[in-house]
Amino acid sequence: MAVETLPLDHDEPSIDHTPLAPDTDGARRRRALWTPAQPPADERARLQALWAYEIGPEPDPVLDELTALAARLCEAPISLVSLVDDARQWFKSRRGLAVGETHRDEAFCGYTILAPGEFLEIADTRADPRFEGHPMVTRAPYIRYYAGVPLVTPTGHAIGTLCVLDTTPRRLTALQRDLLQILARHALQHLELARQARSLASLLAAEQRAADALREKTAMLEAIMNTSVAAIVQVSPGGDITYANPRAEQILGLTRDAIVGRTYDAPAWRHTAPDGGPWPADAQPFARILASRAPVWDVEHGIEWPDGRWRLLAINGAPILDDAGEVSSVVFSVSDITERRRSEEARARLETELRQAEKMQALGRLAAGMTHDLNNLLTIILGNVELARSGGTAGRPVEDMLNDVATAAQRARELVAQVLTSTTRQPRAVHRRVDVRTIVDEVARLMAPTLPAAIDLIVDADERPPAVSAAPAQLHQVLMNLCVNAVHAMASGQGHVVIGLHGRDVDGGGADGLAPGRHLSLSVSDTGIGMDAYVQDRIFDPFFSTRVPGEGSGLGLSVVQGIVKAHGGAIRVESRVGRGTTIEVLLPACAEEPECS
Repeated sequence: MAVETLPLDHDEPSIDHTPLAPDTDGARRRRALWTPAQPPADERARLQALWAYEIGPEPDPVLDELTALAARLCEAPISLVSLVDDARQWFKSRRGLAVGETHRDEAFCGYTILAPGEFLEIADTRADPRFEGHPMVTRAPYIRYYAGVPLVTPTGHAIGTLCVLDTTPRRLTALQRDLLQILARHALQHLELARQARSLASLLAAEQRAADALREKTAMLEAIMNTSVAAIVQVSPGGDITYANPRAEQILGLTRDAIVGRTYDAPAWRHTAPDGGPWPADAQPFARILASRAPVWDVEHGIEWPDGRWRLLAINGAPILDDAGEVSSVVFSVSDITERRRSEEARARLETELRQAEKMQALGRLAAGMTHDLNNLLTIILGNVELARSGGTAGRPVEDMLNDVATAAQRARELVAQVLTSTTRQPRAVHRRVDVRTIVDEVARLMAPTLPAAIDLIVDADERPPAVSAAPAQLHQVLMNLCVNAVHAMASGQGHVVIGLHGRDVDGGGADGLAPGRHLSLSVSDTGIGMDAYVQDRIFDPFFSTRVPGEGSGLGLSVVQGIVKAHGGAIRVESRVGRGTTIEVLLPACAEEPECS
C-alpha cells in the first residue's frame, strides 16, 4: 500500500520520553493499582493469527508514515502500531514514545482487542478506575487520553491496535474517529499484503526448487538414456513406438528415426521364440503387460533384423498407468544377449570337455597307481616262481613258495577289485577289526624272496599291538609300498629294513590333526640314502619320484597318503641325508572290545 509522506508540525507538546523504570513489585502490586485486561476468549487462535504474520522488529516505513499521519490528523503527541502477544505489547511503529514495549498487564490495548471492530476511547484515564493507578498515568509520560482501533485480520482476530495518546483529557471529533479507523484498516492491509508477499515468495521459491529438481532429474534421465547399454523403448497402448534411445539403433538394427513411429510388431522385424521358432503374439511381452498391467522380467526373445541377421534379446518391461489405472504406455529395457549366450554355450562345451579330460586324467592316474602296486606283487610272484623252478632253497620248500605266489595273486585280485569299486561308485571297502601283525608277517614273508642278499628285513613288534578298524587289503597295500620304497632307497644293495608295530599314546593338537588317545604305530625304517628337505616336501605329490625315468611311477606314497587319510590316520616322516628314513603311519586304535568298525 503506497502512503504519501506528509509534512509534520514539529511544534508538538513537550513529552517526557524517559523510559519507564522496571516495575519490580510484580503482578500483584500492578493489579492493586489498576485492572489489567483479561485475554480474549479466542486467545489461542488470536496468537496463532499474530504469529502467522511473522512480524519482526525491523523498522517499517509504511507503518511509520501511518503513525505519523494518525498523530497529525488526531492532533496527538503519541501514536503507535501496537501488537499484543502472550506476554507483552510491543510497538512495531511508534511516534512520540521512547519505550519499545511494555508488559501485557500494562497494555491499554489489552482492552481494545477484546472487541474486534469497535473503537475504544478513554477520555480521562484518571477518571477511569481501570487506569487511574497505571504507572504511565501517574508517572511520565502522564497519559490522560487513549483512543485505539483494533487491527482485525480477515479471520476476525484482533492482533493489535492503531492508537493515539495524549497528556490531557479530550475526545476525538467524529471525523478524526473515522480517519483513525481508516488508517487502522490500511495498517492491517499492509501487514496482510506483506504476509501474502512472503507466502507468494515461499511458493515461488518452492516452485523454483521443484523446477530445478525436475530439470536436474530430466537431465539425469536423459544422460541415463543416452549412456544406457540397453535399448530403452516406449510403446503406446496401440503398439506405436513413441521413444527410442540411441542404443536402440545397435540392438534393433534401425536408426532412431526409423524406429520411432513404427509399431512394435512392424514387418521390419520378425519376432521369434528364443530358439528361433514361431512365437504367438499373446505370449510376447507387450501383450502380457497389457493383459496383466504388471511388469515382466528377463523374457528371452528372438528377433530377425531387416538384413536377415538373428539376435537373441533379454527384455524387461513395465506399464505406466494413468490416474484411472489404465495403461498409458509401456516402457521396455532390451539387452542383446546373443554373444553372451554363445559364450555361455562355448563355456559349457569347454566345461564338458574339461570334465571328460579330468575323468581321463583320473583314470590314467588310477591305472598308473594300479600298475605300480601290481608290479610290486608281480615282482613277488615272479621271484617265488623262479625259486620254485630251481627246486627251492634249503630253508623253504617249493610248496611254501607256491603258497606265497597264491597269496600275492590274491592280493593282486583284491587290488583290482578295489579299483573296480572306486571306478563304478560301489560302496567303499568295508572296515573291520584288523590285527595288523598278521599283515606285517605276510608282507615280510612275501618281500623276503625279492630282497638282495645283503639287505635284512626285520620286524620289531609289540607282543600285543592294538587292533585297528580298517580295510585289510588297503593296509597291505600301504605296507607293501613303504617296504618297496625302503628297499629302493638302499642303492648300494645292502642295509636294513625294519618294520615297526607298536601301540602309542598321542596327545593330539599337532599339525597332523590326530585326536588324543591310543593309536597304532606302523613304521618302516631303512638305512638308505635319506632325503633332503626339498624331497621331503614333495614325496606325497602324485608322480613325484627320485628314481630314473622308467623305474617308478611316483604314485606309491600318494596312494599311501590317500588310504591313511581315509582311515582317519596321519603320516610322519623323519629322514637324514646319508643316514636313512623312517615313515610312520598312525591309525586310531580300536577299543578292547572284540568288535570295532
